Amino acid sequence: MSKPLPPPLLTLFTHPSCSLCHSAKAALAIAWEKRPFQYEEIDVYSKEAEKDGWDAYRLDVPVLHIQWKKGQGKRRVIMHKVEESEILKMIREVEAEAKAEESDGSSDGSISV
Repeated sequence: MSKPLPPPLLTLFTHPSCSLCHSAKAALAIAWEKRPFQYEEIDVYSKEAEKDGWDAYRLDVPVLHIQWKKGQGKRRVIMHKVEESEILKMIREVEAEAKAEESDGSSDGSISV
């Protein structure tokens, strides 16, 4: 019997004056009630974003990354219009992929987009 998978990681790239980002956060709150997940938020104008290269999203926010573990597996990306149904669909996809990798031992830690 396999151990339960940890919750997926969702990363929202945003900035305070982005009205679509407020809608994305509301969709994330609804999705979390149905399927809890780990969450991190990165302001695309922050030093952290510049250091890690995420400042490239400044003209595309909101951007949501969904992956099982940071730096592992295929990362799903939603840009601009983030809806609860799409979030839940992509969580199911990464969960299925993580379970398949766990069962066949094929996880190599690489990221593909």
